[in-house]
Amino acid sequence: MSDTDKVAWWGAILATIVFAWDIIKWWKNSTRVRFFVRPDTYYEDSETVPIPGGPQAGEVLPSIHVELNNIGIYPTTVLKVWAERKTDQGGRILDTGPAIKVHFGKKLPYLMTVGDLWSCRIDQGRMTRIESKAPIRVFVAVSHQVKPLVKSVVFRQRGNRWGQILSKIWPMAR
Repeated sequence: MSDTDKVAWWGAILATIVFAWDIIKWWKNSTRVRFFVRPDTYYEDSETVPIPGGPQAGEVLPSIHVELNNIGIYPTTVLKVWAERKTDQGGRILDTGPAIKVHFGKKLPYLMTVGDLWSCRIDQGRMTRIESKAPIRVFVAVSHQVKPLVKSVVFRQRGNRWGQILSKIWPMAR
């Protein structure tokens, strides 16, 4: 192998490394949005369910909290938010517009600058009023992507999980 071949190989390897570095840099410098969905969230200004025997007393209704954070280096626009749940009969429950309450006066469409936070809440009672085995899915349309961002809502088990497991294995543990 001559000196010219060694220099040609060295140049080819270095060019490949620089090209790979440019791809990584381009991917990291794109617009990116972190998307959180949290069910069973309670707010002080939420609706209350009247309890018999009390004039204004009540239990606060749960909401599904939706949060977006722009962690990229370019701004993006939040265009639309909606929630969907399919029913066992083949239909679907769809929540848009009035069922979604935007926080901090940041109405849609909202331009999210770098590091900006946008959040809203969805009425959980409307989405869970009809029994269904299908999960609740939250969709967010943003301007930098063709397809909407999608998250499934995962409800946490309430109560003593180990007690539930033991009662199935050993009936006398109740």
